[in-house]
Amino acid sequence: MIFFAPGLPIGQPRVRASKRGSHAAVYTPSTADAWKAAVAAAAVEAGMVPTVEDVRCRIVFAQPRPKAHLRTGKRAGELRDDLPPWPRRYDLDNMAKAVLDALKGIAWADDCQVQRLSLSRRWAAPGETPGAVIEVERMVAP
Repeated sequence: MIFFAPGLPIGQPRVRASKRGSHAAVYTPSTADAWKAAVAAAAVEAGMVPTVEDVRCRIVFAQPRPKAHLRTGKRAGELRDDLPPWPRRYDLDNMAKAVLDALKGIAWADDCQVQRLSLSRRWAAPGETPGAVIEVERMVAP
């Protein structure tokens, strides 16, 4: 099954620790929650059904360009010439972790079922909605 999850693809944040007085607490920042909810909603809308089988997953992220990549003045809106060819804002493995976590219970029981994982990212074209194309396929035993 292939589906598109619209939204701003971001990486799963690392677990943090804090201390209040003599009490310590561990928590995960909620910065990826909106992205994970968008992925889950898109999967449900596409009719994704959880499987207990092993799967392969392919994810292509389309990240929006920062405003600094665009010219100003009489050439406003055009891309500058000195731009990086690939996005680097988040670690690709953390971006994948957010998607895999979001699909737990929707596409699979646990992300340990993902036996093959293909990841790539690119800049979203002008006017294109940022997000990710996600393909989940059940694997056939050899």
